[in-house]
Amino acid sequence: MAETSGCVRIPMANPATAAWDVPISSTDQSKLLNGFCPQDMDDKWGLRADGPDAQGNFILRIYRSWTGDEHMALGVQQTKISQIQWIQREGYGENDTKYFAKAICRSL
Repeated sequence: MAETSGCVRIPMANPATAAWDVPISSTDQSKLLNGFCPQDMDDKWGLRADGPDAQGNFILRIYRSWTGDEHMALGVQQTKISQIQWIQREGYGENDTKYFAKAICRSL
C-alpha cells in the first residue's frame, strides 16, 4: 500500500458508527487506498488509508488538513464501503455524513 506518510491525523474520540453498503470499483478502491495528503491550505481535507489487511480490507480516515483532526472514517471491505464513523455533533447526522463522505471521495 502507498500509505500517505507525513499526514498528521488526530483520532476521533467517541465516534458514531453506522453500517453502509456502497459498492466501489477496483479503480476507486485504488484511489481510496492511495489517500490524499494536502499540499497547502487550499486542500481542506486529507485522506489516509490504514491497511490493507490480508483480505484487502482497510480504513479510510478523513481529516481536516489544517488541524489534523479526524472527522470521518470509512470501513472498506474489498469492493464496498461497509461502515462509516463520524464525530458526533448537533445538527450533523448519519445522512449528512454519508453525503459529505461521498463528495470528498469523489474529488480524488
